[in-house]
Amino acid sequence: MAKVDIDSDLELELFKGIRILEGENLKTKKYDDRKMVTIIMNYIKKLVDDKEGDSDEV
Repeated sequence: MAKVDIDSDLELELFKGIRILEGENLKTKKYDDRKMVTIIMNYIKKLVDDKEGDSDEV
């Protein structure tokens, strides 16, 4: 995976999204910690891919 410089807009989007996910999970207790980490990592990957295009190519 390519190294991506995260700008402040992307960082803000990321933290807002994670806070929303955590808040929802606290209310519903739907996911355990391991599942939450997976969801957050997928969310980060999607945000970065959307921002930089497909970063899997070398």
